[in-house]
Amino acid sequence: MTKNAGVGNLRLQGLSQLYGDTQGLREASLDVKAGEFITLLGPSGSGKTTTLKIVAGFLRPETGSVILDGKDITAVPPHRRDIGMVFQNYALFPHLTVARNVAFPLEMRRLPKSDIARKVGAALALVQLGAYGDRRPRELSGGQQQRVALARALVFQPSVLLMDEPLGALDRKLRETMQIEIINICRDVGHTVLYVTHDQEEALAMSTRIAVYHDGRIEQVGTPEDIYQRPANLFVATFVGESTTFLGRIEQVGGQQHLLSNGVSLPLSAASIGRVGLATGAPAALVVRPEAISIRPVGSGASNNGARPLAAVRGRIQNCVYLGSVRKNVIALEGGATALVRVAPDGGSAGTAEPGQEVEIRWDIEAGIVVSPGGGSSA
Repeated sequence: MTKNAGVGNLRLQGLSQLYGDTQGLREASLDVKAGEFITLLGPSGSGKTTTLKIVAGFLRPETGSVILDGKDITAVPPHRRDIGMVFQNYALFPHLTVARNVAFPLEMRRLPKSDIARKVGAALALVQLGAYGDRRPRELSGGQQQRVALARALVFQPSVLLMDEPLGALDRKLRETMQIEIINICRDVGHTVLYVTHDQEEALAMSTRIAVYHDGRIEQVGTPEDIYQRPANLFVATFVGESTTFLGRIEQVGGQQHLLSNGVSLPLSAASIGRVGLATGAPAALVVRPEAISIRPVGSGASNNGARPLAAVRGRIQNCVYLGSVRKNVIALEGGATALVRVAPDGGSAGTAEPGQEVEIRWDIEAGIVVSPGGGSSA
């Protein structure tokens, strides 16, 4: 069931959509290369599903166009687009067998019965349900139903596959298993995929690239590493992954730029300042990921020992949550910020810290991510 190589190049140009007086989508543009797995990530109401509906043909945009393999399909009806879709609720026909559910798109295209039987068999084998063709959807688990929906979307070998929160109804363990299965299946068949989710971990785990949505705009498009390590603005930095955030203004202190945040002075690396181009005196935000932060009790005597430059802030532990492989510590810091630090349960004194304890958090200044405090669009 391998798709023709080079087929599935998708271009979205200046898409806008109104819902009454609400701007659901604002001049959204995105180029998707054949074979890419692109995740549309953002909070509810940010424009992800609206984009998917426009690509599928269920919505006609107020402005903009959808180009598939060089052809403008903006006005083409859904059934004439070479696009498959997996819905959040799977949308299987309860009165039809698994095989008939998968065959439905082929029957609508009036393919010969022999071709339908062959293609359905190949699709069910691809999702490892070859022995389940005679069952009804009610006789399947949630994960099996999801795979039937995926087989139905793939059976006619569409140029583009759309997936709208397809794992939302599954428990965490099954969800993680299905993530891997979907990645493997889509890689094997070579389809271009637009995948909608609001789950940041899911997006980071599955995607070739991620488009981060906010308030109808695409804020940033990049690889998972780009989005996490080099966010375009404060919204992207705080929405994708956990973080500790300091708001303030860039100041020059002893020949080095610092962030002055509510009386706390935090040294910044030249690379982090250079990436965003903020000048001395400009408002800025400093974002530090939990894995970059170390924690030690005040008075423990630990020192830097001449290592790379560190930033340090004192605070008091508010809460400790045991999560098995890590303990999550929430720390109220000097200056009013709140830190989130993850440590191994057996991490010495840091792994046994308790609420109320006075501690100091530290991080290599090269790990600090400086961004503009505004939302800004950076598509």
